[in-house]
Amino acid sequence: MATYFTDDFADFGSDWTNRYNDYTQWSVTSGDLVYPTGKASDWQAWSWTDVEDGNHANIEALLKLTLSSNTGAATYPFIFRASGSDESPTHYGLYIYGASNRLRLTYNAGSDAPTEIASSTSVTLSASTTYWVRVRINGSGTVTVQARIWLDGDSEPGSWQINTTTTAGPASSAGWNGVATYNNQAANVHTLLQLGIGTNGDTAPSSAGGGATIAGSFAATESAVDTAAFAGDVLVSGSFTGTGSVDTTSFSGLVKVAGSFAPTESAVDSAAFTGNVVTAGIPTLSSPTVTGVTATAATPRVTITFA
Repeated sequence: MATYFTDDFADFGSDWTNRYNDYTQWSVTSGDLVYPTGKASDWQAWSWTDVEDGNHANIEALLKLTLSSNTGAATYPFIFRASGSDESPTHYGLYIYGASNRLRLTYNAGSDAPTEIASSTSVTLSASTTYWVRVRINGSGTVTVQARIWLDGDSEPGSWQINTTTTAGPASSAGWNGVATYNNQAANVHTLLQLGIGTNGDTAPSSAGGGATIAGSFAATESAVDTAAFAGDVLVSGSFTGTGSVDTTSFSGLVKVAGSFAPTESAVDSAAFTGNVVTAGIPTLSSPTVTGVTATAATPRVTITFA
């Protein structure tokens, strides 16, 4: 279980890995990712390296993107459980086609052309307009696929516009996940504004929460940092002694914990915590209780440092 979020694609090319065709038309404008034009019946794709933790077969993605100025534009803005190469790809795909107001989910199982699993035309899609799309892939053998799309500024629908199961496609393989296009021609260029991912039951985040920075010394019975119900990013630094602790109850961000703790320190109380926890440099005084993913090599946005 872990969550990932970005609304700045300035690291595209460094934190992303090219997978299907190394075209150079991908570009970043003001931190937004502009999808490329390309060749007929050709896949282009990049995987988000941060998500390649080997534990993401079940995944939810939340995309905010602006559709092309061309009403006939169609694209596969995101693919899941991917492997293979351009002419023999294996993955699930999210497909958006403005001309027919069409949202659909597809799969490839070693062949170049995608096969539709299910589709919906319940939302009217307009050119040069920003939408949110939430898509979810869960299960092994029999896979549940779900998706919904809505206009930016509107409330998210309470039900899935696509909600079905399939035994086709990469049913149980984690693979990799990333941005993609297929059969993308001139003027069919969409722009990805932000991307959130949740793995193995975690909800894909819609924002980084704005962030908070807390610094200083906390002593004796100080509760230090109470982030109950706090959904943003937090950076905590300073000295913690005595019975101080970090209470991250219901905290849904990503946390990195590093440094030292005094003998009576409860260290990190992460009850009900569903984010990604990095426990680096913690002495064997008391072990933090976590329900998230523990990875010592992660680079999360949230850092708690005890100096």
